[in-house]
Amino acid sequence: MRAEKREKLQGEVLRARNALQGQTRALELLASRDELTGLLNRRAATHSIQTLIAAADEAETDVTVLLLDIDRFKAINDNYGHDAGDNVLRQLGAALQSTVRLHEVVGRYGGEEFILAIAANDELAARSLNQRVHAAAASVSGPGAPVTVSIGLCRRFRSDAPVLQEVVKAADRALYKAKASGRNCSIIEQNGILTSFG
Repeated sequence: MRAEKREKLQGEVLRARNALQGQTRALELLASRDELTGLLNRRAATHSIQTLIAAADEAETDVTVLLLDIDRFKAINDNYGHDAGDNVLRQLGAALQSTVRLHEVVGRYGGEEFILAIAANDELAARSLNQRVHAAAASVSGPGAPVTVSIGLCRRFRSDAPVLQEVVKAADRALYKAKASGRNCSIIEQNGILTSFG
């Protein structure tokens, strides 16, 4: 009888451990995802981009970070309501998720801002991602459409050593320049110089 009780207890402990592991995985997923878009949230996206940079450094590859903002998003909320704004965010999140490839990261950075990163030495790859992002925005339907985005980019060359925070700051400066340049465009910062990218 003792052996049977021990086996039963071990089985119950195993089931409880498996259930706890499943709940832990579910909580980790919830903690890393943006509730509205299903994309990585800011913390998880930043972590994934840092991992991408580490892998790119090992492979002697550059990384380009894109920070994008939905143009005139406040007008969508003001004119059509916050449900319409949420719908735009959901649609854009889905479109961005479907456009990224294996060596690319996408996440919601906050509000109507999204962050993406690509590891590639070829500038054409970053240009391709930039064009795909603009096309993803154009695919959003509903009130306030067509949707456009302004994009700020910063390329981190493998010979550079700036931390991700500095790369994001540079992409943010480029994003502000894109907004000031009439929106629906892309600006890249390289070596402190802001130039059109597209």
